[in-house]
Amino acid sequence: MKLILGGIFFIIAFASFAADDQCVECHKDVNPGIIDQLNAGKMGQNGVLCADCHGNQHSTAEDYKQATMPTAQTCGRCHYEKFQQFQSGKHQLAWIAMQTQAAFHGQPNVITKEGYKGCSGCHKIGVKGLKLEGTMLDTQVVSDGGEEIAKYRYGNAQCDACHTRHSFKKAEAQDPRACSNCHMGFDHPQWEMYMSSKHGIIWDFDGNKNDERAPTCQTCHMADGNHAVVTPWGFLGLRVPSEHNVRALIDVAPSLTEPLTQLADTLETLGYTGNYVDLDDDPAWVFDRAIILQAAGILDATLQPTQRFINIVTVGQAARGVADFNPIRNSMKAACNKCHAKGFVDEHFIASDTVIKEVDHEFAKAIKAVQGLYKDGILVKPEGWEYGPDLLQYYDAKTSVEQELYLIMLKYRQRAFQGAFHDSKDYMHWYGWAPLKAAVNVILEDVERMRAEAAPHLMKDTIVINMTTGIGTWGGGSGINFRPNVKTDASDLTIKGVLTATDNGPAGNLMGKDAKLVAIAATKSGFYMLTGGKFVAWDGNFNTLTSVAELTLGSSQEVEILKGQMMLDGKPVTGTVNIYLGLIVVDKLLYFPKTIDVNI
Repeated sequence: MKLILGGIFFIIAFASFAADDQCVECHKDVNPGIIDQLNAGKMGQNGVLCADCHGNQHSTAEDYKQATMPTAQTCGRCHYEKFQQFQSGKHQLAWIAMQTQAAFHGQPNVITKEGYKGCSGCHKIGVKGLKLEGTMLDTQVVSDGGEEIAKYRYGNAQCDACHTRHSFKKAEAQDPRACSNCHMGFDHPQWEMYMSSKHGIIWDFDGNKNDERAPTCQTCHMADGNHAVVTPWGFLGLRVPSEHNVRALIDVAPSLTEPLTQLADTLETLGYTGNYVDLDDDPAWVFDRAIILQAAGILDATLQPTQRFINIVTVGQAARGVADFNPIRNSMKAACNKCHAKGFVDEHFIASDTVIKEVDHEFAKAIKAVQGLYKDGILVKPEGWEYGPDLLQYYDAKTSVEQELYLIMLKYRQRAFQGAFHDSKDYMHWYGWAPLKAAVNVILEDVERMRAEAAPHLMKDTIVINMTTGIGTWGGGSGINFRPNVKTDASDLTIKGVLTATDNGPAGNLMGKDAKLVAIAATKSGFYMLTGGKFVAWDGNFNTLTSVAELTLGSSQEVEILKGQMMLDGKPVTGTVNIYLGLIVVDKLLYFPKTIDVNI
């Protein structure tokens, strides 16, 4: 029986080869390597013809463009289940995900499009011809009817990113080195992390054999050969706060009740509900991540989802909610449990989650400082930018502090959290956490310097009020320089040597004097000053200085917040309350229409 079956197979294979003879005869002279590769692989050995993938329209050297170039759908005709898995995963979306990044636009085509020498070289694993249609909650991914893919002759195969042509060996795609072509280097050195972890070292000890004594990339990220290739945290280590996590933040920041309630309602509508496995979000972490998402343009200034949120998070799956995160996390833990005890696995994942939490806190601190520069007009959004700062502008950021934010986001933060999960201690710490901490300190120092240098701009419209007569004058362009050295104790806030000037100006006689820091609350009924814990007030004409019985801010926010709620004699003050930073120098009060961060 075996001889008979073998004979039948030989006849079929010979007939297939004969039918394909014209292709082989030509290409063995033009590029013989592809013939050798095909014959070495199972596809060639099992009678798959050139025409099965490339069609039969091309027959001469002149009409080579008539040959059809394969796509993932081509492979899916035989490998349907794997194709379906691929379509449900992140690799399928790699090309459109690249296009959602602000930095993508405006770069040379050789980097981002048909050149395949930069971003597009790896992102071509994603399917071309997808586009985003609609706005906000109505946005969906649809086909462009073949318009984009028709512009590209090469780079549409997708599957050959791992199963290299023309042998398409399964063993190649199961080897962790197949992943190293893309998952290495600046922003995602997973290959280097794996090879420096105990898992990678054992795999190397064993002669690079996939014998499962040590897991490979595929063991964890493609369990049982699943071609979806998804991770709980996603590429950027960002997940969407659940609706209840946002509502919990209201108790900590009551002044943000309205926008947080609106955000929570939207998240509930989108299905971002439930508790995260292992380490759920607490209010501080939610707030830190909200600042990061804000700087990426995913949340707007009022903490509401933007079109980027829909494009990148909801459609592009760059960040996950509980419904996706938990089952993927549990699947990965199950793979670890094959060798490691449950308690050990749980501790590893919780510790790695905590690394992200700590990193997010440091990152948010730096972002807030740079956001303050934009808020106070020290930095101005470049033409064409919708957000400032904008983390997704990457290398096109215009200032050194924003370049540092870019490095934190795509280099240090990536290495810290990915190094933790891949158990590469040096990558987590010395390539991730340590330079991230240094970069944050550099940003904070530079922000202080930029504020000092920009002080004349901030104080251009300084109001100087004589506290005896109540008469106020505008400071004009007096060139006052503000560089505080603040001494604090329980009863007083004193600024030493606060004022210098290049010319006299209306406040010239105050130069070099010490000053007391005060808060000025301006309403339509008058101006109110906090000093030493007590409030005094002027009427609208600056004529009368009187004591105020009781005045408290209804918000726990710092005085840098320009709009707050104010109570006067136990009654709410109606209308807008503008809170300014002020100085008392000798017998005069100076206050500024723009806030100044004195880092108290």
